[in-house]
Amino acid sequence: MLERLLLAMGLVAFVLVALPVHAAPTCGLCRRGIQGEYLVYSQPNGGKLNVCQSCQRSARKCTLCQIPHRESGALCAQCQRTARPCDVCRQVLVGDYRDYRLPGGQPHRVCLSCVRSAATCHACSVPYAANRLRSYPDGTSWCADCASRARTCEGCRSPIQGTFFTVQFQSGHWCAGCFHTQEKCHFCGRPMDSTGAHLPDGRHVCRACFSTSVEGEARVRQIAGRVRPVMQQLLGKPLTPVPVRVVDTQELQRVYRGGAKLDGATNTTASPQSVVSELGVFRIEGRVREILILDALPEDMAWETIAHEMAHAWQAEHYPECNEFDLVEGFAQWVAEKICDRMGRRSGLEKLRHRQDSYGRAYRIVAAIEQQHGVGGIHRALRQNRIPAEFRGIR
Repeated sequence: MLERLLLAMGLVAFVLVALPVHAAPTCGLCRRGIQGEYLVYSQPNGGKLNVCQSCQRSARKCTLCQIPHRESGALCAQCQRTARPCDVCRQVLVGDYRDYRLPGGQPHRVCLSCVRSAATCHACSVPYAANRLRSYPDGTSWCADCASRARTCEGCRSPIQGTFFTVQFQSGHWCAGCFHTQEKCHFCGRPMDSTGAHLPDGRHVCRACFSTSVEGEARVRQIAGRVRPVMQQLLGKPLTPVPVRVVDTQELQRVYRGGAKLDGATNTTASPQSVVSELGVFRIEGRVREILILDALPEDMAWETIAHEMAHAWQAEHYPECNEFDLVEGFAQWVAEKICDRMGRRSGLEKLRHRQDSYGRAYRIVAAIEQQHGVGGIHRALRQNRIPAEFRGIR
């Protein structure tokens, strides 16, 4: 009725409608409702942060994301959880830094302070924390990745970067310092460490060679006794027993200076450092025939030397007219190679077969004669004291 009355009176009716009321935004720092203008920040985690004007002026800014915060440190809570630290000092990276790619492929991020001051790997020059580098006797420090990939010096046990040295027919690598300053083994030519032996006659012998040394006449004669039947089987003719005597370096050198007739030159060993030394000799002095063997030879070298000198004695007995060097020495080397191979003394065979001196060439000549004409061809060459023409060009 009232509505109709009002319409009749020409008045307009206003209907009051309840509209929703929005709460004032809350500052994410002080937690108070915001009156007036405020700033909205997009956070690294994708959320929004409202900041009132008062907090905008008073709160510190995160060093990384520059968003105001109330934390005690330089970083906001979000950046403290997600920021990456320097891989050397473990401090959160703020500002400029440098990325390295480690030898294994993984990234390595370093702040500029550590780039300037931290210790670096000798090989890759990457800065590392001190506990991640290992120091070596040569004064260098290496990371584990680079050290595992490098050759290791047999002398100082340090990793080797760049130039290294080897000894022909021997395993191992040496840095320049150890190779040029350490004594060389009298027999194999390897640089020696402190575990080597110094023999009474002045020879310096590495641990490996000394560990198998054949000392004393009883042991040398035992080897000679085992060589003789194998040689007879190989050559088809026996060898009259020849006395075998053990001598030191000085006595062996006196024999060479004394002028006695030597049937065949000495057996020698040659290393890349030109370590050449007499190891044994078969000599004839009047009616005396004897074999002199250097004492304390490494075992396989003793077998080779005894077989070599017994071959000289055999040749002097059966073909005394033969005096051509390539036949005399090549035959002795060939006999030693055959006997060492048959008796399983193989450590020195590669060196014996590939020597590049006159003894090596002589061996290859006689080995070629055997390969083409058999052992009979060698007998024929010794008897004639002449190398067949087709083998004279062998080097």
